[in-house]
Amino acid sequence: MTFAGQIWEFLECLLNWPTKIGFILRATVYSKVLKKAPLSFSRRTIIKWYRNIRITDPGKMEVGAGTSIERGNLFMSEGGITIGRDVLLAPYCKLITHQHTFREPDKSIYDQEMEYGPIVIEDGAWIGAGAIVLPGIRIGKGAIVGAGSVVIRNVPALEIWAGNPAKKIRDREASRQSCLP
Repeated sequence: MTFAGQIWEFLECLLNWPTKIGFILRATVYSKVLKKAPLSFSRRTIIKWYRNIRITDPGKMEVGAGTSIERGNLFMSEGGITIGRDVLLAPYCKLITHQHTFREPDKSIYDQEMEYGPIVIEDGAWIGAGAIVLPGIRIGKGAIVGAGSVVIRNVPALEIWAGNPAKKIRDREASRQSCLP
């Protein structure tokens, strides 16, 4: 591991400090490390960083204002992650921007190249708890991804997707009906 990697590991341990002190530490450090992470204590502009968040390459991640990132999220950001404004990421989501290739059957998968694909989550989207978003995926403006879903295709704006693999459940529309299926 590089020296910079060791420093980042130490910071991650420090950033898991509980209570409001930890919250302020996380907001301060992540706002300095991430490209678009504003540090502000206004309700509409703060990025709500909770505990146990792991970012493998912070320099390749952008986060818009008003975004809420709950505890336990994993961002494998080597391929680039862009998260828009007012996005909700529930606990324990995984955004993975790379994968092993398997084109050469006579080589072990471990020894083959990696493929990278950026993940883009547009403004106002909501990613449910434990969802996994794979490389090269775009989640449209105002879209919803259900808890525990595995997203392997782009999710258009204002659609609700769920399942493994995730598929369209319905369109989002104004309604007085329950949001539950």
